Amino acid sequence: MAVVVAVPHVQLDVPHVPAPVRPVIGAVLEQRRTAEPATVSLPLTKVDANRYFLGEMSVGTPGQAMTVTVDITGPLSYVPSVNCSDPFCTSHKHGELTWAPIVLNPEGWAASVESLAVGETSICSENCFVTAISTTPYFFMSMEAAKAVNDALGGFDIGQPGVAGLDCSTLYTLPTLQVKVSGRTLEMSPLEYTFIYPFGGGVEMCLSGFVGLPDFDDNVTVLGSLFMQKFYTAYDMQNIRVGFADSA
Repeated sequence: MAVVVAVPHVQLDVPHVPAPVRPVIGAVLEQRRTAEPATVSLPLTKVDANRYFLGEMSVGTPGQAMTVTVDITGPLSYVPSVNCSDPFCTSHKHGELTWAPIVLNPEGWAASVESLAVGETSICSENCFVTAISTTPYFFMSMEAAKAVNDALGGFDIGQPGVAGLDCSTLYTLPTLQVKVSGRTLEMSPLEYTFIYPFGGGVEMCLSGFVGLPDFDDNVTVLGSLFMQKFYTAYDMQNIRVGFADSA
């Protein structure tokens, strides 16, 4: 199977070209603009009974061969590589990464951590796994774990299962979230794991970031973008592990 990639031409502005030359350049640019877009063929390999397709591209100058997944559902292109040495990759963290091994299963992956707790209330104390994703801001966990944590925070029902409101005046007195990874404890303050929604006139609504989901494994916790704002997260596919460091 092959995919055809259209490469559109870009119309250029030429404000500093002398006036007598502009008509000629303008005609050339117009011809390029109206020409058929260039196309290239990319051979694809199907994986897992057509679940997704892989192709090889050359990226950068000089080119680096990358195996990529062709995805037409979004406008962005992500090409991960352990060979990236741009300072941008290291300027957003302080200190060294603390690594957690990844456990693979048919449903996806999860990193093994030692424990999770909010103050004295345990979310998980043994055989604990976390998945760090940026597609949600919340900490997803089982309904039972979320209720225990939110009850300890003084949470109250807002009419949505698994979600708890909080008294905004108490946020500064709430305990910290603690995630123990490979002997290191990652801590978040209550202002970092809660949401504050101002409505004007001094009126605010506060929500807990800990959300319960039905039929969710008691030993698994999803760490959303609230966590990833605080902790730089790196994925090492070669060594099958995920690392955390303080965000810069």
